[in-house]
Amino acid sequence: MKLALGSVQFGLPYGIANRDGQVSRDEAKIIIENARLASIDTLDTAIAYGESETCLGEVGVAGFKVVTKLPTIPANIQDVDSWVSDHMQASMQRLNVTSLYAVLLHRSDQLLGPKGEALSQALEKLKVAGMVQKIG
Repeated sequence: MKLALGSVQFGLPYGIANRDGQVSRDEAKIIIENARLASIDTLDTAIAYGESETCLGEVGVAGFKVVTKLPTIPANIQDVDSWVSDHMQASMQRLNVTSLYAVLLHRSDQLLGPKGEALSQALEKLKVAGMVQKIG
């Protein structure tokens, strides 16, 4: 069985049953180490998860496959390629990595919208540039 560790609580006080709020950096480090010990090799994060990417970058993600997600493209964005590239470079900087395992879209239906083709091409460019292995 393959499992991924979600990290939204590393960046936000998320969850209907969450009574403790956002996870501290010390707690996040313990969780990451326990994930390693349990042979969990994939971390799920997103730009929209508050400080999650920064937290992961601080506690260290070496040896993990890191998956992040792009937020919804604002309607006023004309240069989708630059917008995607800028967001991915910023994510990698926050995560303290030189590449990502995957980048996903929070709203995949945008691929069917007026900027869908440009978005698809921008994601493919990330793969060609070696910034990500997988897109989705």
